[in-house]
Order: sequence, then C-alpha cells, then structure tokens
Amino acid sequence: MLLKSYIKNFLKESFNSNLMTILVNKLNKKSQECIDFFNEKGRESAISYHSYRYILEVIEEMDLDRIGSGESREAYSFENEDWVLKVAVNNFGSKVLKQEIEISQISQDESSHGTGARDMFVKVYDYDRLNDSPIWMICEKVEVLHEFEDMSALIKIFPTFWDAIKEERKNEVKVIA
Repeated sequence: MLLKSYIKNFLKESFNSNLMTILVNKLNKKSQECIDFFNEKGRESAISYHSYRYILEVIEEMDLDRIGSGESREAYSFENEDWVLKVAVNNFGSKVLKQEIEISQISQDESSHGTGARDMFVKVYDYDRLNDSPIWMICEKVEVLHEFEDMSALIKIFPTFWDAIKEERKNEVKVIA
C-alpha cells in the first residue's frame, strides 16, 4: 500500500512538472513574440502594455481556469494543481510580481528581508525572465484567507495578527474551539 502511494505521488509530481514545463515554454515563446514584434516596429515602450494580451493567448489555449483577480493581477490554474499562474495586468502588477520574486530568492547572506520573510511568502517555481519587469509568475497555490471556515488554527499560529483585528470585526469570524 505504501509503495502504491509513493508511485501515485511520483506520477502526479511528474505530470505536474511536465504540465508546468509546457506552460512555461508557451509563456516564454509568447513573451518573446511580443518583444520581437514591438522591437522590430521600434516601439519598445509598448512591450509592457501589450504583453498581457500575448499571455492571455496561452491561458486560453491551455484552457486555464481564472481563480482570482485584483486591481493589478489575475490568477489562473487547473482545478487539481498545487500551483497558480499569476499574471500582471498593468505596470503596478508587474512591480508586485517582481517584489515577490525577489523576496523568494533571498539567500541567507542577504539582509534586506532575511530568510524569515522569504519563508512566509509563497514558493516561486518559475517566472518571466524575458521582460525587465515580469509579466507572469508560477508559484504555489495557497488557501485564500477570506475562504477559511475556521480561524482557530490561524489564531494559534499568528496571535499578533489576531490581536491586531478590531474587536467588532472579530465577531464576523467563525472560531471553533
């Protein structure tokens, strides 16, 4: 039974890795197409503005599910995958991606954030290395905070966070003792 479990996990990881590799290759190809097209036209400044549209072509081709969005980024994935593709929809989103990537790459020798900060952020698997400011990033999928049903585990792990919440807001949170 244990061997069967190991084999199943190995095959899942192998498939996930292959799917992610295919996605990364397609994203890089589209990014390069965008860069080449606007460089040939002498419109280098238009690259960051139009990159999002090129990346959307890959998302549509691979039929990724949109699982979230905000003012500056969108998130895509497949239902049973443990990773998410974050895409910048504007320059601010690109700056945020760049910061997340930089934090994820901090070594123990660097003192700007330290490894403690790095360990609190999601693990970054791959990202856009072709553009000066990254348009996309693939990272681990996490549980969204507002989707927690029971906050008791969070309260134990982050007591300072819980103490910082205003008293009137604490009543809105479900805690199972």
